[in-house]
Amino acid sequence: MAKAYWISVYRSIHDPDALAAYAKLAGPALQKAGGRFLARGIPAQVYENEREVGEGLRASRVRREDMFVTTKIWTTHFAPNDLERSTKESLTKLRLFEVDLLLLHWPNPQVPLSETLGALAHVKKLGMARHIGVSNFTVALIDEAVAACPEPLVCNQVEYHPYLDQTK
Repeated sequence: MAKAYWISVYRSIHDPDALAAYAKLAGPALQKAGGRFLARGIPAQVYENEREVGEGLRASRVRREDMFVTTKIWTTHFAPNDLERSTKESLTKLRLFEVDLLLLHWPNPQVPLSETLGALAHVKKLGMARHIGVSNFTVALIDEAVAACPEPLVCNQVEYHPYLDQTK
């Protein structure tokens, strides 16, 4: 089994060169160590870091097939036309044709889940995402989402730490 290394960028980077410099140093070192480079740019819509993540990925000189890039769509972009437009904007900022995993950031009760999931499946079918999933969904919402989504949901990423209980 190949080694894998994960670089996760959480919040906005105020020094736009910081992530690029980090990835430029980290990428070749990880390749030399014989592992794959997994990068996760957590969403531009909220954390405004996709452009910097994209710059860092390019600066790393790691081959695209050796990366696994994830991003998330913010809740205000869950309407079908908004979700597709927002995904295109994310890809433009990342300077990628597709992400490996596209997630819905949080549930949004203002937009019917079936419409949002239909739009998410549509961007996958258009080739903008290899895999799709959700983030911060409850068990009940996961069950509803799995039943409603025309494409497989491969992930429910959940924030979990002592200050945020999401056991249900």
